[in-house]
Amino acid sequence: MSWLSVWDSVWIALLGSAMLYGTYRAVEWRWPERYLGMTQTFGLSSQQTWMRFAAYRCIPTYLFAATCIVTVERVGGNGWLAAGVMWFVSVALTHGRVVLEGLIRKWGEANYAAYHLLMALLLAGIVLLAHWSAPSWAALVPPPDELLSALWSGLLVAGIGGFAVAVIRPRSERAPVYGEEYFVDRATRDVGIEALDWLFKECMRTGANPVLVKAVLVAEALQRPKWLRGIERVMVRVRLAKTSGVMQMPSREPLSDRESITEAANRFAGVWALRLTGPEEFQTWNVDLGDAWESVTTHNGDAKFAKTVRDIANYLLETVSGRWVSRSDSEPIVLELRRLPGKFILRGIASAAELSIVEINGKANYFTISAPPDQNPGTWWAWEHEVVSGVRVIAVVDRDRHTAGVARLVDGELHDVQAVKATDFQELIESVMS
Repeated sequence: MSWLSVWDSVWIALLGSAMLYGTYRAVEWRWPERYLGMTQTFGLSSQQTWMRFAAYRCIPTYLFAATCIVTVERVGGNGWLAAGVMWFVSVALTHGRVVLEGLIRKWGEANYAAYHLLMALLLAGIVLLAHWSAPSWAALVPPPDELLSALWSGLLVAGIGGFAVAVIRPRSERAPVYGEEYFVDRATRDVGIEALDWLFKECMRTGANPVLVKAVLVAEALQRPKWLRGIERVMVRVRLAKTSGVMQMPSREPLSDRESITEAANRFAGVWALRLTGPEEFQTWNVDLGDAWESVTTHNGDAKFAKTVRDIANYLLETVSGRWVSRSDSEPIVLELRRLPGKFILRGIASAAELSIVEINGKANYFTISAPPDQNPGTWWAWEHEVVSGVRVIAVVDRDRHTAGVARLVDGELHDVQAVKATDFQELIESVMS
């Protein structure tokens, strides 16, 4: 083999690798470790089932590899060398980087090295298939001079067309926007509402912030859909992976989603990181990433992941069937109204030692919820209360500070949320009743 044939094999393989990498970057995905920067439909939907994911990773690789191998052999190059170069460069730009980072991580950190190593082996199989099937693929590949001409024409058309679309065509109002609402909805469908119920109860048990833990779950579920978590459990069992479950918790035995949620609730026990922000008359609660930084980045060291968790947590605090306004650190917060057959479950967080739940349906019914016995004064805790059907107005009252949040219950949702404050408890109840 001459140096010229080696050169032709290498540069054509490098060109094919660059084009393959550009294909994945076209969906604004920093492949493979950052899933949360995507804004295009194709990139996000490709993960939802294992068949879509396999097609997404295998088909473009096969097409580019087969085309490069056919072209290399037509100009007198070595198809095996081109296949090897293309595989090596493609893996180095994607999975190889994560494998090296994963091998040096400590036990207990999220580690995806084994998964990406298997993906690299899968791509090797695809490249070998492309080389084996190159003769049958040759009929569809144009001669080198025509291929080069078509390549330049395609690049020119793509550049001019992309510029024209960006400048002339406005964004459609119906175009999909991927943000926190979509992330939460997709994660809920992926793990199931029962898993989220379990998460809240475990946070009540351990003293963890259910908003922060749920935000971590949503971010992790986007990266590891259900089918992939099943593969990871097998990999943990054969010691090829160290983390499993929807929360990606470290374990020497595979964890179910519920078991990983329990482990995460233990890890995040006592981490609340809440602060009031905004003008005094319209202050709202937000998660302070600075206070939660150590815990979140210990769970996953990617700064993009931590910021995504913060954004999801703040979205969860701001959207609970109508906004539950908080104008001071003395007002309890309602997070959700969970609908079940014949009843509702009201869930929230508070820093008061004792809460009163007032249900109004013609008359007022009072219920008391106390902080856990070992709770330190002034610290946050999670609570839930069962509401029977037929209640029209519900209030969550801080008896010590004489503050309350009041809302109407209509068709299983909270409406007209208001904050009420009074000088004593009796005056507060009268304000609620009115």
